[in-house]
Amino acid sequence: MAKSSIEVAKELLELKKEALNPIKMYHIANEMGLTKELNLNGKTPWKSFVARIYMDIKENPNSIFEVVATKPMLIKLKNQVINLEAQMEKNSEIKEPKNSYSERDLHPLLTRFVFAKDSFKAYTKTIYHESSIKTKKGMDKWLYPDIVGVSFEYKDYQKELNKFIGKFSSLPIKIYAFEMKKHLSVSSFREYYFQAVSNSSWANEGYLVALDIDE
Repeated sequence: MAKSSIEVAKELLELKKEALNPIKMYHIANEMGLTKELNLNGKTPWKSFVARIYMDIKENPNSIFEVVATKPMLIKLKNQVINLEAQMEKNSEIKEPKNSYSERDLHPLLTRFVFAKDSFKAYTKTIYHESSIKTKKGMDKWLYPDIVGVSFEYKDYQKELNKFIGKFSSLPIKIYAFEMKKHLSVSSFREYYFQAVSNSSWANEGYLVALDIDE
C-alpha cells in the first residue's frame, strides 16, 4: 500500500531523531527506496513532497510537524527534543537539485489540490496561451490564465433539489482562473498580480498561485 508524504516524513524524523529540511528528507527517502511508495509524478517530485508537508503545517491545526527554523527550513515532530544550534550548522548548505522545471510542471500539483480541496472541488485544464493566433507573441499572457477550473455545485445536491433546478435555463457552476508562478517575491508581485487580474475578469474567482512565496 502506497504511503503518503506525511507518513514518510514522520517515519524519517522518528528514525533520524533530529530536525530536517524537507528537501533533505526527500533525498534520504530516495536513498532508502521510500520514494517509490509516494507515487509522485512529474519532473520535480521533491517539490511535490515539500509542498505537501508545507501545506500540512500551514493548514492542518493538528499537524504533527513543527517548524523550528526557516533559513533553511527545518522541521521536527512536535514531541521531539533536539539540539537546534547543531542542526542549523549541519543543514546550512542545503541546496535543491539543479534539475530545471517549468511552471507547467507544477500544474498537476495544483490540479490535485483544487480537486481534493472542499472549498474548490474543481476540475481543471491547462491553457496553452502561446498557441493563440489573435495576439502578438508575449501579449497573450495578459489575456489567458495558465489554468482554468470549474466546479459543479449541483453535483452534491439532493435528488429533489436537482429536479427543481433542472427547470431553470442555467445550472449553478463556479468558474476559476489560476495564474501559476514558480516564485513570488516583493519585486515581482505587482506585475504578477495585475497579470492575474487582467486574465481572470471573466471568472467567478481568480487566483495568483506560486509554489515558492517570499513572505
